[in-house]
Amino acid sequence: MGKPIILVVDHYVPTYDKDAGSKTTYQYLKMFLKKGYVVKFLGDNFMNEEPYTSELEQMGIEVLYGPEYQVKIWDWLRDHGDDIAVAYLNRPHIASKYIDYILDNTDIKVIYYGHDLHWLRESREYQITKDPKIREDAEYWKSIEFTLMSKAAVSYYPSYIERDAIHEIDPTINVKDITAYVFDEFKSDIQEDFAKRNGLLFVGGFAHPPNADAVLWFAKDIYPRIRQKMEAAGVTPPEFIVVGSKVTDEIKALQQPGNGIIIKGFVSEEELSELYATCRVVVVPLRYGAGVKGKVVEAIYNGAPIVTTSIGAEGIPQVEDVLLVEDEPEAFAETVTRLYQSPEGCKALCEKTQSYIRTHFSMDAAWKVIEDDFKR
Repeated sequence: MGKPIILVVDHYVPTYDKDAGSKTTYQYLKMFLKKGYVVKFLGDNFMNEEPYTSELEQMGIEVLYGPEYQVKIWDWLRDHGDDIAVAYLNRPHIASKYIDYILDNTDIKVIYYGHDLHWLRESREYQITKDPKIREDAEYWKSIEFTLMSKAAVSYYPSYIERDAIHEIDPTINVKDITAYVFDEFKSDIQEDFAKRNGLLFVGGFAHPPNADAVLWFAKDIYPRIRQKMEAAGVTPPEFIVVGSKVTDEIKALQQPGNGIIIKGFVSEEELSELYATCRVVVVPLRYGAGVKGKVVEAIYNGAPIVTTSIGAEGIPQVEDVLLVEDEPEAFAETVTRLYQSPEGCKALCEKTQSYIRTHFSMDAAWKVIEDDFKR
């Protein structure tokens, strides 16, 4: 008997250096391979996304793309239904296109990963904006998400906050909170002399509205306070460096001569690693969102001293041990200012991050939580 086969379905081949959701999918693909599965990947746009497609293929993953698969995908699923053990469906708008056909026409076990609870995120945005259209969107996603969860054998979300929110509404749903990121290698070369580091760093793709809101809020209400506090103390204020794909014109306009804001936009993995190694403090000023925030986990992995909000820290177990949390602009600015001026405080947080990431985000730790679900 050969190795069991997992079919992973997502919106497109994971562009893991451009958005957190893709990085999650990419890391789980690697984990399935390492745990002995044959892995096939279906991107719902059926596009050959290079260099990402070739990288998956070089890892040993068959990627189903091109017009030939697009026109025959339903036949392909039916014909291979006896061979595939598990269909791992990502995101509500993608999973809803495939789940009924798979359940009605095959014996494939369906596992659903939502990435975040869309209805919870939209509801929180409504609390800020009071936009009735956003409230309607929240109700729409709530219907879609609970329908999917009722059909899947088990559903995953990246935080216990989401798991508990689901069970408050329907305690019968089989849902688990799982690690959003999984790592099989860890940092061994972190620059721990923080006196040699400079700058505040934000990382996050701007196709995701909470990231744009976070940067605009920080630039308007928090960063000026930091500059004022440091100038009053006779200290040169740090630059605020913003990294992320799909930068909007509104974000680009934040960079003005002499204001200390640098909008870098999309950068390579190598340049991002360099920024993590040379910036002194990472800021994650999220005001709304749902689920574990990949940018926070990534910053922890990279040994960064972090200041975030309750939303940014949400759902990550015992994370208050390795970062600082503030929700009000003045308190956020004061904490960033104090931490930035304490290289020893930065080093202490950095050292905590590395033991934390090994304990909570290793591949083996993640697999223990879900291993039994993948048995047919």
